[in-house]
Amino acid sequence: MKLVNNQQKLKVMKTLNKIPKLLLVCAIIVLFHHEKSIAQNLLGYNSNYAGVVSSYLNPSSISNSKLKWDVNFFTFGGHLQNNYYTIPRSAYNPFNPFKNGFVDFSAYQGRAANNPHSYLYTKEQLHLPSLMYSNGRRAFALHANWRFEADVKNAPNDIVRCMYEGMIKGKSITQALNTVEHADKFHFALASWEELGGTYSQTLINDQHQLLAAGITGKLLLGNAAYYFNNKDMDYYFSNASSISFQNAHSDFGVVIPSGIINGFGLGADIGITYCVRDLADINEYSEYFNYKYKLGAAILDIGGIRYGGGRTYSVNSYEKTTNATGNTVNGLQDINSQVNGLIVKNNLNFYLPTALCLQADYNVNNVIFVSANFINNLRFTGCQVRRPTILAITPRIEKRRFEISLPLSLYDWRLPRIGFEMRIRNITFGAEKLGWLYKFGDYTGVDGYISLRFSIGKKILTQPMYKGE
Repeated sequence: MKLVNNQQKLKVMKTLNKIPKLLLVCAIIVLFHHEKSIAQNLLGYNSNYAGVVSSYLNPSSISNSKLKWDVNFFTFGGHLQNNYYTIPRSAYNPFNPFKNGFVDFSAYQGRAANNPHSYLYTKEQLHLPSLMYSNGRRAFALHANWRFEADVKNAPNDIVRCMYEGMIKGKSITQALNTVEHADKFHFALASWEELGGTYSQTLINDQHQLLAAGITGKLLLGNAAYYFNNKDMDYYFSNASSISFQNAHSDFGVVIPSGIINGFGLGADIGITYCVRDLADINEYSEYFNYKYKLGAAILDIGGIRYGGGRTYSVNSYEKTTNATGNTVNGLQDINSQVNGLIVKNNLNFYLPTALCLQADYNVNNVIFVSANFINNLRFTGCQVRRPTILAITPRIEKRRFEISLPLSLYDWRLPRIGFEMRIRNITFGAEKLGWLYKFGDYTGVDGYISLRFSIGKKILTQPMYKGE
């Protein structure tokens, strides 16, 4: 089966091409605010003053926020990590992103040799104006978000290079032509969508010594575009620089060619619980905030998916039926079923959210110094789903009403240690989960950061107990 460069394919590849464009937007925001920002999970931004943003890691957390009202004007974060394309340390310029920096795409160099542990993950998120209210018993939040996520896992470097440089950029690249190679299991996927959501959190138990809260977020999903390729094994070769020929392929893939901004609809949800234990010395302090000594939380994020009625799902010798697709030539993605004999086709695409398990712990040292731990593990269960990397993080922080600083120490996908930084000055927050891209410690492999502007009203200390009988 041969994929030939053509006009309809370019429409799909334009979605892939959004990655560098979005990173360029990140750079502009960085320069405008004189800070280096562009993050994946906002790990440094999960304090008791995080407000509505904290609900993105656990919807129950807003029930015991130190804020009564929180208005998020915007929060923008971006993240890219990969080992397909890098900027050599000798050439990388962290101080000028447009000249040998992360938005100078002419500075990137692809790795020629295939790496059995190749990966790429990118996430851009824009949290639009949102609102939270919390009174100590119940909490509500309304929010609107835009998200773009993509991942590649174990795809051969020469296939990625042909797709990106040959098909998307139209460059003349050097490949070993007509030489058959074999590829085992690999996967790549991308999706862009908007979320319109509401969060409700309820305090279930508050007996002065302990607090238990539960929360749920419901989301209406508006899909822009999606694409995935899930391979079991295949033989492939290159007949020229901008096409890939396949033999003995066992795979399935799906595509949505955008015909407008909104091309699919779906529903999503986050669910979570929070449990707090108070120091016995503080039981006489009453407020709408439960001043805990220890806090534990658990949440399942991004349950649900989007159905694209105009999408297509294809199977080639996949897990159900066997077909003979060898030797066929594909000239377009819209009518691929008329060109490949025996190809299994579904006239829709169900694309699932990047589901994850999120566990949190927080220790209150002295009401100003806190130490938190976060574990985020992907729960990918199908090929038509972006795989988010596993994160394990320890974050010490100083937390006050008008000032906050934290230092996330994380392990990325069980292999990359990272040091981050976050600072909040009144209603402006900025930070990054990875500071290495600001220094020339090694070859440049990714970028990360976030920035937020909010307005909030804190909770007041009460002179009388909140609940009768206390």
